[in-house]
Amino acid sequence: MKLREGLKVQIKRETKKGLKECLAYYFECNGIQYGFIEDKLDSRFYAIHLDTGMSACEVENDTSQKKGFELLKEKVKQIPVQDLKKVLPKVKKDMQAKGYDFPLN
Repeated sequence: MKLREGLKVQIKRETKKGLKECLAYYFECNGIQYGFIEDKLDSRFYAIHLDTGMSACEVENDTSQKKGFELLKEKVKQIPVQDLKKVLPKVKKDMQAKGYDFPLN
């Protein structure tokens, strides 16, 4: 089932303190699923790669949420899919070492 962009979804994301659950807005780019989150503690918007829970990119939270979402989508479009596919085996191995399942979300 294909999710619609902007749908609120509960996700797990990787932080310095381990996994954290949060609400995100779903979007897809180049066939890869992401969650858009706003972190009020560090004043940033993040695009979270849903399979790994890791941040794919971020932008300063100095604009509206809608504009931040658009800026993140533009940044994500610039990430070469082949680069992401190259790092996934290492990320999977790191996740397994931490006891996390893959895909995470």
